[in-house]
Amino acid sequence: MAYVVPKSHAVAECAFQYGVGLTPSCACLGLTYAFDVGRMSYQQPYRTGSALINASSSSSRQRVLVGLAIAGCVIASYLTLYQLSVIATVWEPFFGDGSVAILHSSLARALPFPDAALGAVGYLFEAVCASVPWRNHLWVRLPYEILVFAFALGSVGLVLVQWGYFHAWCTLCLLSAVLSLVIAGILS
Repeated sequence: MAYVVPKSHAVAECAFQYGVGLTPSCACLGLTYAFDVGRMSYQQPYRTGSALINASSSSSRQRVLVGLAIAGCVIASYLTLYQLSVIATVWEPFFGDGSVAILHSSLARALPFPDAALGAVGYLFEAVCASVPWRNHLWVRLPYEILVFAFALGSVGLVLVQWGYFHAWCTLCLLSAVLSLVIAGILS
């Protein structure tokens, strides 16, 4: 339930900090903030005629999810460019030729396109789903959550294959796997 509070930040901060339920009677005091008791937050509203509409800014959690997904998309795109031979060398600071071994492995060539491209498209889809205004609707949230958790499981599988089958490591592949797991952890 949203209540409206006076312009003073102090009143809104006090109400936010101590969970005080402000009454709708504050509406006559020259409104500036809307206070949401259920979520314990307040937001700057928009004024359209006589109606107050809360400004729905992205939560910090959603911004983090979008940022991590974009970072994953950049990494996967870079790896895709290497697999397509657009880039001659891949950045590998820790494991010598491990990235080359992993990115040219039979597993990486199992698809008719570079496997990193699948990651880039998946991360891009994650970023879009996390940033759309209707992200809480079931038709957006369910495919998004399925993709995030599938990527997390796939990442664990790919790390195990790097360790157990290829006996080689790829720094950017591991970083991408960490990003997938962090996104899944934040989402759960």
